[in-house]
Amino acid sequence: MVLIILIFIILSLFLTKKIKVNSLSIALLFYAFSIFLLEMDIVNITEINIYTKSYMLASYLVLLVGAVFGTNLIYQKSIPSSLDLVFEKKIFFYSVIIAIIAISLNSIYFIKSSNGISEFFIRYNESYADRIDGNKSVLIPYLNSIIYISASAGGVILGSDKKASNIVYGIIPILLITVDSILNFGRANLLIGVIIFGIAYNYTLYRRNNYQLKLKPKSLLKVFLLLSILLLTMVQIRSFRGGYENYNMNTDNIMTEKLVEWGLLTPSLIVYFAGPPSVLNQTFGSNLMKSDDVLLENTFAPISRIYAPLFDQSVRRYEEFVNIGIRHSNTGTMLKDFLLDFGVVGSLFCTLLLGVFYGVSYKLYLTTGNIHLYSFLSAYLIMGTFVNLFRSGQFLLPFFLIIIVVISPKLKWIQP
Repeated sequence: MVLIILIFIILSLFLTKKIKVNSLSIALLFYAFSIFLLEMDIVNITEINIYTKSYMLASYLVLLVGAVFGTNLIYQKSIPSSLDLVFEKKIFFYSVIIAIIAISLNSIYFIKSSNGISEFFIRYNESYADRIDGNKSVLIPYLNSIIYISASAGGVILGSDKKASNIVYGIIPILLITVDSILNFGRANLLIGVIIFGIAYNYTLYRRNNYQLKLKPKSLLKVFLLLSILLLTMVQIRSFRGGYENYNMNTDNIMTEKLVEWGLLTPSLIVYFAGPPSVLNQTFGSNLMKSDDVLLENTFAPISRIYAPLFDQSVRRYEEFVNIGIRHSNTGTMLKDFLLDFGVVGSLFCTLLLGVFYGVSYKLYLTTGNIHLYSFLSAYLIMGTFVNLFRSGQFLLPFFLIIIVVISPKLKWIQP
């Protein structure tokens, strides 16, 4: 199965003739790594059967087909246009101001409710458990996630203007995303923000260099520092939350033993990557697929929560857990929610539409330089290795706002 996904990765590199690197290839590489770790059977996670493998491969294939179709859906006769940096800076500052207000008020609320900063971190694991149970939430929900838009705009500005301030357009959004991740007791928000910023910055720079890869030592150092800070922060959040996972690891072969010995493979890393396909497998054909759910309850949970009370129904805050052998888990890749809401055929069609949407955003990036929709969908597909981000209001709100920004007739790049 890994070999077939690698073939898909090679095919994805030919989405267009001009560009040689795209985020769909990166996403497929994540999926391949996830399946690879699962098939290595290092921590005894339940493996996926032939039906789940066939479903996953069919989904990745239609995703790729949709992306190819989407890139050819928009035909551009004229010379690719340039970015309006004045407008990009407006997007950045407006979104930063909104995010700062929301994050600051949420920070003050948590500090006061915890009787001080030190007490907040001392009781961090307890607060996280309260949040899981639905007993604790931020003061102002969702608006804090506007910082994702700032991250995308900041990346565009830094990639376009050599004189732009790294502190203002780079460090500030990443710092705010880090603070917001700590307040929300999770590392996914931090990872999403860094992916959006990284895609926006590197692909804007890539376009400016006429789609030529220029690997400079200074640029590689920046990437290394960013990834190091990201990893350190995620580890610290994990340590504050508690819940050390001591799994028995199968290290019979030399390669696995060395990877574990060098610290390149840890139990948590393996479970995070190898667990979601197993969750999807345990969901496939289970009673969860037969339950009478609210319409779009899984795929677009924040939206379904709005109309569910009209039908005397409610939408669960978290996904259902299933047994994957070593523990119970609930994140089953982005495909699980599609499967639960639309069935096998419907989910394949949904994945095809997702591919088309991604392809359109890709072509918009090539022809206009507008990277925002592409950066968000790239984050969605990469994180799709683990979970469907559309079920999170933290992602869905800024995503919809980005769509409005892209399709607004007032924007220079889509005027006839």
